[in-house]
Amino acid sequence: MLESHDRTVKLIGNDGLAKLAASSVLVVGLGGVGGCVFEMLARAGIGKITAVDGDVFEITNLNRQILSTVANAGTPKAIAAAKRAEEIAPHCVVNAMFMRYCEQTADEIFSERYDYVADCIDSVADKTDLIVRCNKENVPVISAMGSGNRLKPRFTVTDVFSSSGDGLARVMRKRLREAGIKSLAVVCDTELPLKRDGTPGTVSYAPNMSGCVMTQHIVTELLCK
Repeated sequence: MLESHDRTVKLIGNDGLAKLAASSVLVVGLGGVGGCVFEMLARAGIGKITAVDGDVFEITNLNRQILSTVANAGTPKAIAAAKRAEEIAPHCVVNAMFMRYCEQTADEIFSERYDYVADCIDSVADKTDLIVRCNKENVPVISAMGSGNRLKPRFTVTDVFSSSGDGLARVMRKRLREAGIKSLAVVCDTELPLKRDGTPGTVSYAPNMSGCVMTQHIVTELLCK
């Protein structure tokens, strides 16, 4: 047992930690939600994480993206994630993929088997393609819905077809019905977002709260396997 996981073992035992260490998780999108998911999974003891993002950090990310720093502005998010893991969870093997997930890159990204997939993509088209791919590969997936324009969020895990008040979830329900997907675990806010025009506003804690709820779901699901 690594000393850094002493408190984790007190909660889930050595057998539980061994399960997490033997798990491989794909995190697609390393922004506000996905960056938090990546870091929390690494700290939790996940043995391997494939981190996928085709974007670089910008100064405007500092208010909410946990992997963002002044020093790594301009750095690919996937590369920054791998460096972060070296600093906080050297046990974790990170496969950093500096690319956007889309239909054209899916085969490369799914060239290996995953125990769980964290969908933290903004693009509806790419999000849909990833979920359909996971369904085809029979890999469990949980998808992040909206976290913008929320000042007092109450995130929870639910089925996308049971959610309400989330614009992204509404669009995704239509896309998933068309694709023949009948169920999808999502992280949704139970409160209605504040109405704002243009680019959504975001406060530091909101996307990270969503990311923590997603991580909790993934870790507990892996422990139940």
